Amino acid sequence: MHELMEIAKFLRKEMDMAESYAYEAAKHKAEMPELAHHYYKGALEHLVIADMIREGGHRMVDEHRRMEHEDHAKMHDVWAFECEMAAMQRECVQRKLDMYKG
Repeated sequence: MHELMEIAKFLRKEMDMAESYAYEAAKHKAEMPELAHHYYKGALEHLVIADMIREGGHRMVDEHRRMEHEDHAKMHDVWAFECEMAAMQRECVQRKLDMYKG
């Protein structure tokens, strides 16, 4: 379970970074379009890393289920919560990226 919590921590960090970069992209779009574009690309890169981390967490939970670990149900619940929070944050990031594009 400790390993899964470490993965969750990094997932949250990547989503926070993606949100920060997306905010900066939208904020600087008019005055500094080149800088804004770099922020936009940074946000997308952090989203890709977050997706890879999320997939790794899914694999860990699935492996515990296959091995019939007793804490599988708890791990599944924790990971489902973390993924739900990441999905909600992804929506916020996407809105900021849409502001940049729009």
